Amino acid sequence: MKKGIVLEVDDDFVTLLTPEGEFVQVKNEHDCEIGEEIEGTVMGKPIVRHHSLRYVILSLVAACVLIFATLFHLPSNEVYAYMSIDINPSVEIGVNEQLQVLKIQAYNREGKDIVSRLSDWNKKKFVDVTREIIELSMKRGYLQKGGQVLIATVEKEHHRNSSHELSTELTKIQRSYQQKNIVVKTTTSTMGVRKEAIKKGITTGKFLQIEKKKEKNEGETKQKSDTPLLQKSKPNAPTESNHKKEEKQLKKELENHSEKQLTPKQSLHKKIEEKGYLLKQEERSFQPEKKEKVIKLRAEKQQKEVRQKEEYRKEGRQKEVFQREEYRKEGHQKGVFQREEYRKEGRQKGVRQKEEHRTEQWR
Repeated sequence: MKKGIVLEVDDDFVTLLTPEGEFVQVKNEHDCEIGEEIEGTVMGKPIVRHHSLRYVILSLVAACVLIFATLFHLPSNEVYAYMSIDINPSVEIGVNEQLQVLKIQAYNREGKDIVSRLSDWNKKKFVDVTREIIELSMKRGYLQKGGQVLIATVEKEHHRNSSHELSTELTKIQRSYQQKNIVVKTTTSTMGVRKEAIKKGITTGKFLQIEKKKEKNEGETKQKSDTPLLQKSKPNAPTESNHKKEEKQLKKELENHSEKQLTPKQSLHKKIEEKGYLLKQEERSFQPEKKEKVIKLRAEKQQKEVRQKEEYRKEGRQKEVFQREEYRKEGHQKGVFQREEYRKEGRQKGVRQKEEHRTEQWR
């Protein structure tokens, strides 16, 4: 596992800049944006780039984004979201963007009893506070095995990182209490619904439960009221289906009357013709289904071709990038070797010339 700043996002991997100055490719396991700090599993060896201007610029941009993020992501004292916890004690928690508890309000006697027993809840993480509320309600006898806990969240403004963290923490709470045979249900609502609930003196979770019960009762009453009307309407005025039945009966009587006058051979021929006509009608009815299948298959083939073309383009681009880097490295190495050879040859020539000059003078 490596931690770093996101520089590039691809379908399969993400390029990170680590605090050690290394460029690492990590598996693309979750949604992330450029400039965000994440942690992931490394796909290969770290890539150290010395002569790539593009990566230098990207690293500088990522560093600037990180600095701004740290400056503007300081813990705030404004409420970002409200979370109502309904067991029998009904409690509402106000949370900031860092998911720290700023406010707690009880909506009944049981809720006041629980809130009075909470310890140091201010600026505490909402996960710890919710678990403490659930544990206290179990100790006080408000919640037992097989019971339910309803947590309703209402965001003032949608923040992607905060909402993602909030949902992950809620799922952790659900899993931890499944083992204790306690069902933790989660829902979301709006500020408008919360205002209506406050007017009635209840939490958003309770308000949503009451509204659902009303809708069910209204649906059941409608069904009961509609059924006797339908039963009364059937024996009265004749419907279209009754007319069709009468027409079919008349046709059958005419056919039977005509068959009595025909000879056995003529009746056989007539039956064969009728069967052929029916088979043709069935074939015609199946034709549009076949056309739909053919259209779907063609569309799937076209989509596959488009995907293959995109994959080939990506592979081609990656190969070109790697080849360019290899050519640059090879050219740099050749230049270094050539310089060293020229220096050695120059030194050797200078030494020889000095020795020859000395021998000539001695002679």
